[in-house]
Amino acid sequence: MIKNFVYLFALVAIIGCSNDDDTNSEKDIELLIGKWQITEKSVNGTKVTLSSCESLDTDEYLQDGNLIKLYSEPDQQSTSGCIQFEDNSGSWEKIKDSEYRVISDDGDINEVRTIVFSMENNIHTASFSETYQDSNGNNQIENYTIKYTRVK
Repeated sequence: MIKNFVYLFALVAIIGCSNDDDTNSEKDIELLIGKWQITEKSVNGTKVTLSSCESLDTDEYLQDGNLIKLYSEPDQQSTSGCIQFEDNSGSWEKIKDSEYRVISDDGDINEVRTIVFSMENNIHTASFSETYQDSNGNNQIENYTIKYTRVK
């Protein structure tokens, strides 16, 4: 009888943990779903002032794993204003707790972002690194920390 009780207890514990893990994973993904606007950026630990156009940039994470990036550049035809571009070729996937892979189908972005949520899940901070070649052909690494605010 005690042996049966131990088996029953172990079975309930295993099922209970499994369900909690699935629920937490789904909850983490649901936190990311939505439209996020850039509010702050640091490169290699130094805060960078966002341009008026860059402050309009958004990332929209869709439930189906697609990513829509809206970015803005200065309008070269006028002295004021920005031109907005939409890139809906991206995708994202959760890798593990607080880590998401963000991929642009045109190949220019393939990064793992560590994302931390705060302020009742209305703000998230993404940290990632990018490698590029400088003018001498040497590989350089830049570390980014970008703060986003939920807009939708």
